[in-house]
Amino acid sequence: MISITTGQTKKMESSDGLFSSNAFKDFSGQASGRAAKTHDYTCYECGVDYFFEINSLKAVAYMTGQGKGIKPNDYIILQLGSHPQRYQVKSIDYYGHPSEMWIALLKAIA
Repeated sequence: MISITTGQTKKMESSDGLFSSNAFKDFSGQASGRAAKTHDYTCYECGVDYFFEINSLKAVAYMTGQGKGIKPNDYIILQLGSHPQRYQVKSIDYYGHPSEMWIALLKAIA
């Protein structure tokens, strides 16, 4: 199970203004010229291997998980219920410790 200690991460700011912080004031939402990758998390269990929360008012979701190399504009596939669902990473912030732990703002892809 993932354990988070207060003060381990910076706040995020995304290009759509859903976060307010100076941590990423130069964030453009682009993944530095590389093609978007798809990361398959369907074999992991929500609530055990990662945490996922939908904000239906803003049509976005928040995910805390582990893994290296996930960048804005990449895709994450999750098994939530009986069908897999694809999400695009709108913004992501890696924790300082452990370095492969992150929190991301996701948008569902139809």
